[in-house]
Amino acid sequence: MKRNHLLGIVARTACVLLCLVLFSAHLCSGMFARYNTEGEATGSANVAALNVNVTQEEALSIADSGASTFSFKVNNESEVAVSYGVVIKFKASSTALLDTYGSDAFSKVIRDVKLGDDIVGTVSDNGMTYTFSNLGYLEPGDSSDAYNLSYVIHVIAKNNGEISPNFQTNAYGLSFDVYAKATQID
Repeated sequence: MKRNHLLGIVARTACVLLCLVLFSAHLCSGMFARYNTEGEATGSANVAALNVNVTQEEALSIADSGASTFSFKVNNESEVAVSYGVVIKFKASSTALLDTYGSDAFSKVIRDVKLGDDIVGTVSDNGMTYTFSNLGYLEPGDSSDAYNLSYVIHVIAKNNGEISPNFQTNAYGLSFDVYAKATQID
């Protein structure tokens, strides 16, 4: 009987100790989990204004053969470096593109639009808009080398759509706008 009584005391003591260990573990883990952080922050950022423009270098020159050239530069007056391209938009109301020779048999179209000798743009808007992308990079305050825009007005026979090789005409009355497109470089 003494043995059972001793076993009961040991079991009760072990049970109480186990409960105390579990309770203290619960308290300790709760202390670690209670750490919270709070903060507040404010900030501001300045955005650099892009100021990229096109300036005329030489006046439009028109050869008797119908080939025309126009010289311009792209200027970066921004506070940041930019990559740039240009868009040339010929105006549809230009008299140079009206039907010619008083007949519906021929019409004039713009062809061979290039920057320099070999830079050919992407054509859109029925051949009235030419986009020259990724021409280069400009640091703040820099200007590009001069670009020579060249184009030829061809006379096309409407019935078969072929260019009449003997009919290149002048571009008097043709007007266009040159726009610079720029993207900031980080």
